Amino acid sequence: MMHLLTVVCVVILVQACRTAPLSCDEKTQYSKDEKCCKLCAPGERLKAECTSNTETQCELCKDEEYQPKYNKEKNCMMHTYCDRNAGFYIAHEGNKITDNECRCTDTHHCSGAACETCIPNTLCSAGLKVKTKSDGIKDTECETCPEGSFSNGSSNEVCTPWTRCEDIGQTQEMPGSPTNDTVCVLKKNTSSGVSLGVAIGFVLLVIIIFAVFICLCKKQWYDKKKIQNPDPQQPEKQNLKPEENGLDLAAENDENCPVPESRSDRNLPVRQEHGKDSHMSEEATNSLC
Repeated sequence: MMHLLTVVCVVILVQACRTAPLSCDEKTQYSKDEKCCKLCAPGERLKAECTSNTETQCELCKDEEYQPKYNKEKNCMMHTYCDRNAGFYIAHEGNKITDNECRCTDTHHCSGAACETCIPNTLCSAGLKVKTKSDGIKDTECETCPEGSFSNGSSNEVCTPWTRCEDIGQTQEMPGSPTNDTVCVLKKNTSSGVSLGVAIGFVLLVIIIFAVFICLCKKQWYDKKKIQNPDPQQPEKQNLKPEENGLDLAAENDENCPVPESRSDRNLPVRQEHGKDSHMSEEATNSLC
C-alpha cells in the first residue's frame, strides 16, 4: 500500500513540472517552443529566430536607421527627416539607437505638442517689444514699451529710450510716444541774433569806408596825372612869351576892328603898299573898336 502511494506522488510531481510556464526575462528574452530566446539589443534587428539547437541571430541597423529598444523586429526604423524648407533643423543628430531630433528654427515654432509642423513666430509691431523670445516650441510674446521708450519697427527685442533734447543742446518740439522718438529743435538764441547783426553792420561799415578811401585815392591820382600831363587840345597860352601874347592880341584886334581904307586929299582911295603895315592913331583905333 505504501509503495502504491509513493508511485502516485511521483507521477503527480512529474505532471506538475511539465505544465509549469517558462520564466523568461521580459526585457531581454522571449519564449519559443518552451525555450527562452534572447531579444536583439537596441541598434540591432532580427536576422534569424532561435531554435531548439541555436540562439537568436541579430545584426546592426544600417546607416540612417535606428532601433531604440530590445526587439525581435526584422527591420530597423528610418531616421526622421528634418525639412529645412518647412522650418525644421536637426537639433541632435541620431545614431543606430536614437532618432534625429528636429526643432523649429529661430524664426519658427511648433504648431502643436507633436511639433509636426513649424509656423512663423509673431513679430512685435511698433510700440511693442519682445517679452519672451520664442524657443522653437512656444511662440514669441510681446508687451508694450515702458514709459520713456519707443519702438518704430517690427520684431524689436528691446525699446529705445526717448532722446533727451537738453542733453544735445536743443529744445523739445514734440514729446515722445511708444511708437516715436522725441522731436528736438535748435534753441532760439536772441543774443546770437544781435551779435550776428552787429557783425554784419561792422562788415558793411568797413566796406563803405574802404570804398570811400578808394574813390579819394583815385581822384587824387587823376588830378596829379592831369597836372603832369595837360590836355594837348588846349592852347598853351601860359607858356607863351609876353611879346607873342601881345602879337596875338593885336591880331585879334585887327580881326575884330578892320582898318578903314585910306583916302587922299581928293577923297580917292589910296592903295596900301604891299609889305607895309597900315598905321592908325591910337585914338582912331579906339573909336572904331
